[in-house]
Formats: sequence, C-alpha cells, structure tokens
Amino acid sequence: MANIRKNTSGSYTAYIRKKNINLTDSFKNKEDAELWVDYKEDLIDLISSFDPPLQEMITLQDAIEVKIKDVIEKGKKDIYDFKVLIECFSKFCPCSLSEITYEILLSYFDEMMKTPIRRGGCKDDKTTGNLKLPSIHTTFRKFGYLSTVFQMMKEKGVNVDNHALKVCQFMRSKLTKKEKNEKINTITT
Repeated sequence: MANIRKNTSGSYTAYIRKKNINLTDSFKNKEDAELWVDYKEDLIDLISSFDPPLQEMITLQDAIEVKIKDVIEKGKKDIYDFKVLIECFSKFCPCSLSEITYEILLSYFDEMMKTPIRRGGCKDDKTTGNLKLPSIHTTFRKFGYLSTVFQMMKEKGVNVDNHALKVCQFMRSKLTKKEKNEKINTITT
C-alpha cells in the first residue's frame, strides 16, 4: 500500500507499507514520488518472490534437532523420545515441513503398525531378540512426540500445519471406539 501526501512546504512525501516493509522518502514534485513508489513496490514484489517460505527451507530433521536442543535447555527427561524420532521418521527427515502431508503421515502410521520391530537382544546383532508388531499405543506416542515438534515450529513462526496432531486425533477416535467395543464384548461374554 502506498500513499503520497503533499506537505505544507509544497514537497511530497511517499509512504510504502507492503509485506512488512515500510519505506518513506520526500520529493519536490508528485511525478517523482509516483515513479519512486512504483519502482520500490516492484522491487518489494520481486524480492519476496525469490524468498522461499520457512516451511520449505526447514527439514523435519532440522525441526527435530531444534526440539531436542529445546528439551535439553529445559532439562526435561523425555529427550530420548525425541532422539528416536530421527530413526523412526528417517524417510521424512530430508523432506521440508511443507512436503509432509496428512495423507502421507496417515499411510505411514499404517505402515508402522504392520512393520515388525525387534524386542530384546543385542543392538549390534540383528539375529537376536524377537520380532513383534508394535502396539498402537507405542506408535501413537511416537506421533504425539512428532506433533510437539510441529507445534514448536508453529510457535517459532513457521507457517506449517500440524498434520501429526491430525493423525493422532483421527487414531485416538478409532482407538477409543475399538477399546469401547472390546469392553462391551468382554462384559457380554
């Protein structure tokens, strides 16, 4: 938005307020002020078209690392849960936050539920331990921690939707319905 005002001295002052940029300059005649306004507004539009939004520059790995630093600074004990996110969501770590959609996370939730995980045994020896499917509560918890990463990015000014929270809300409704049905079945039998 631009305004040009005539001063009592006969000069003109041009004001530009556009895309969080404020500019002011004074001119002897109105034509110079109008030319300056047009030029500066075009420059502001050009500069902003080259500037990618934060949600396209920040990757999931960057966001998780920022959250880990935040947890360390606050002295919380759930640091390990955030470190595990890098391993659990490794295929999304190089992706920008804007690329991670609700549909992608929902399908990954289903994929995690069907992929066996190793319980017990030695870290270095992949042949030890037992393979078991993860519980829905464990997978739900991982998405809950991922949701806090997205929420922190939103609080820091990154314009990103918290799709992990939406997945958690959707799965919570399915989980509570399933638990209610199981309770009803055990009572009736």
